[in-house]
Amino acid sequence: MDGKIRSLSDIMVPMDEYPSVCESDSVNQAIVVLRQYLAKHKGHRSLLVQRESDDRVIGILNVTDIMQSVKEMTRSYDFDEVSRIAHSFDGYGRKARLYREKLLREGFDKTVEEIMCGKPVVTIDVEETGSAAAKLMLTKNVQVLPVLSGDRVVGVVRFIDVLDYIAGFLAH
Repeated sequence: MDGKIRSLSDIMVPMDEYPSVCESDSVNQAIVVLRQYLAKHKGHRSLLVQRESDDRVIGILNVTDIMQSVKEMTRSYDFDEVSRIAHSFDGYGRKARLYREKLLREGFDKTVEEIMCGKPVVTIDVEETGSAAAKLMLTKNVQVLPVLSGDRVVGVVRFIDVLDYIAGFLAH
C-alpha cells in the first residue's frame, strides 16, 4: 500500500460479484444464491435484498438471519402433537420426521422479506474512504455496507475489506 487514502471503489466488492435477491424471493432461493457464491469461493455470508420494482437496497440477509428463521420455525412445532402423531402410526418416528420436514419446507417457502430483520440499511457513498467506512461500521455496528453512487448500488464493503485496508496502513 502506498499510504494514499483510497476511495471505496478501490476496496469494495462490485455488485456483479456480490449475491443479491429480491424481497419476494423465497428463503430457499436465497439459500441457493448464497450457496452458489460460497461454491465459487467468494466467501460472502450475506446477500443484499433489493426491492423488485426499483433495485433499491431494502435489507441485508445474512447466514445468521437464515439460521434464526430456522430456529423460529422449529419453535412453532407442537412437539406433543408430533409425538402423538408419531405414536399413532407404525414405523415410530417416521411420520413425525415427515411432519417436521413438511413444516420446515413450508418455512423455506416464506419470502425473504418475511424473515428480514427490520433494521434500516446503512449505506455509504462510493467517494468515501476506507477510514470513513470503518468508522461507520463501528458506530452503526454493521458488517456490510452497500456502496452507492447516487441512488444506485455499485458495490459492497465488508468488514473484512476494511480490516485489509487498515492492515495495509499498519504494515507501512
